[in-house]
Amino acid sequence: MKRILYALLLLVACNTNNSQEKQANKEQDYTTLQEEKEMVFPEVGKPMPDFTLNDIQYYDKQKATLKDFRGKWLILDYWNRLCKTCIASFPKVNTLRKKFKGKVEFVLVGRNDGKHYSGANKIFQRVQAEHDLDLPLVYDANLHEKAGLTSVPHIIWIDDKGIVRAVTLGSDLNAENLEAFLSGETPEVSHKPNANEEQEMRVAYDREKPLLINNNGGKATNFLYRSLLTGKNEYVFDASVPSFFFPFNKKTKHKFSVVNSGIQYLYKLAYGDTIRSSPNSGGRPNTYGKWWRDIIFEVSDSSDFEVDWNSGKGIYCYELIVPEDKEANTLFRQKMMQKDLHNYFGYHVMVETRLMPYWKVIANKEAKKKLITKGAETDRRGDFIHEVELINMSMVDLIRTMWSYHQIGPPFIDETGINHNIDIKLNGKLSNFEAFRHALGEHGLELVKSKKEMKVIVIRDPIIN
Repeated sequence: MKRILYALLLLVACNTNNSQEKQANKEQDYTTLQEEKEMVFPEVGKPMPDFTLNDIQYYDKQKATLKDFRGKWLILDYWNRLCKTCIASFPKVNTLRKKFKGKVEFVLVGRNDGKHYSGANKIFQRVQAEHDLDLPLVYDANLHEKAGLTSVPHIIWIDDKGIVRAVTLGSDLNAENLEAFLSGETPEVSHKPNANEEQEMRVAYDREKPLLINNNGGKATNFLYRSLLTGKNEYVFDASVPSFFFPFNKKTKHKFSVVNSGIQYLYKLAYGDTIRSSPNSGGRPNTYGKWWRDIIFEVSDSSDFEVDWNSGKGIYCYELIVPEDKEANTLFRQKMMQKDLHNYFGYHVMVETRLMPYWKVIANKEAKKKLITKGAETDRRGDFIHEVELINMSMVDLIRTMWSYHQIGPPFIDETGINHNIDIKLNGKLSNFEAFRHALGEHGLELVKSKKEMKVIVIRDPIIN
């Protein structure tokens, strides 16, 4: 009997231990999950979380940690192959590294993994050879995650003591700001939010709901009918600017809004057309080549139209909500916006027809035959930096491709007479206009500067009665 009792006690003890062990494991798993969820991202004014750079290229060490950079400033420049702005900035970063040698170190932190990011190494090698770059480089997707990136460019500025002094856009990385930081000053730079900060900002503003209502982007206000013009809104993440004054749609209903936009874009929306300004895509109507893309200013003082994102000068938010019986009348809503701008700023604005420059795209006889497609499956491919290839695509697609590289300046108008699909492969530094023009010329296509009538928004000084 005693033996049976002892066995029962032993069994209970074992079950109790197993239960405690399972509970401990469960608690450990929960703790691990919480730690992963609460990853600490770099924060301005606090020590940079430790990291390790492995397999560093173009540097005197293959491996380095944060401690290895103590005593000098460190700039971590995050990028990937899809970011043209990042790639275009490499020569600038290279120049800064030479200028601040011994005081500041620069490291490019790229991604070269998976379907979307693989091939970054080949792009960098081409740019490196073209500009004779001498920049330390590491590819590590994990470092992107640890930095809390949601987009690039993303620049982390770390001082000589390992403290994060700024997290910015690429445009803030210049000699003036570096010199200010090194001299102990704190220059006015942008702040690029990490994933957590961005989520908080997104929660603070829902683009599908009216601005300022129910604390959406700021304090709540009751209204029945409203047009609203404010300065820069610090509560709102980034900017939201439509490319044209679009007609009524179910998502926005009777609301039209522009958030954190330069003043000139407000005038473009108010006085421009109500269809897209970019070239034809999928047969959708557009005003490309019919409306001049820039406003013409005939004013004595244009300082009102200068924009400074950091100070907020020249940046505004506009929102118009009309009664439901007016929501489908796009021109009525646009006229309301025109009146609001006139009431506040006072400028005299006209839409005129003027002779404006454009690039006439023409082709020689040989090109018309040579470009005829071989009939392969329709495709657009290449690295889109130094190479782009259109297979079995139309001249409309080529014009849109040309516009994608050179959106500023006169429009491209197809006058080749080519009505069939084409195959064409363009090589060179495609963001450089003359190089792009040369690439077209190799296929018998020529760009000829000409003029044609276009609608133009003209802003003049207020008329004083």
